[in-house]
Amino acid sequence: MIEILLIDHPGLCSEALKQVLSQQKDLFIKNEAFSGMEAIKYIMQEDYDVIILEIPMNQHDGLKIMKQIKDIKPSSNILVLNMNSEIQYGMQAFQEGASGYITQNETLDDFLFAIHKVAEGGKYVSQRVAEKIVTKLDSCSEKFGFSKLSEREYDAMLKIASGESMKKIAEELHVSSSSISTYHRRILNKLGLKNNAELIRYLMEEKIIN
Repeated sequence: MIEILLIDHPGLCSEALKQVLSQQKDLFIKNEAFSGMEAIKYIMQEDYDVIILEIPMNQHDGLKIMKQIKDIKPSSNILVLNMNSEIQYGMQAFQEGASGYITQNETLDDFLFAIHKVAEGGKYVSQRVAEKIVTKLDSCSEKFGFSKLSEREYDAMLKIASGESMKKIAEELHVSSSSISTYHRRILNKLGLKNNAELIRYLMEEKIIN
């Protein structure tokens, strides 16, 4: 029996997901958490074969929760279920220690296979997503040198491109405003860009942002 901790978000596909899992004889939802704090409580109390972490669209909170989980219990097998197909979250998920990454566009068989694969200590990513990740990594490396950016700089870059203020970005990344200004200068220098207008244009051309 594979024991699961489900970390989900009300209003997403929670009920449908639970129904699918409950129909499988070898899967058991041991606990369900609706926040990072609740998830951490369960993880400190019990062990799980798989932790399924739902990430809503365009949210970084899920990845922060995953990092906290891995810090507390590094051996955790985490399967990230993203509610869209944005591949940057897939890359970041594996960087933070995910064992698997799957989007809502995959089939039920793929999802169940991913759960079993991760429970066995393996890694899972669909061929479609894997190809996109490899393509994007090649593109980023060749055209923009994204591989030169630290994880924090990459996060800051996306937030800057979305139009968020330096103060708000600093609060979200838990650093000072001066640190964000430093990240900003480094990002432009590393990517060979002059200003935010160029940054936004290039990110849109490469479909990193819409």
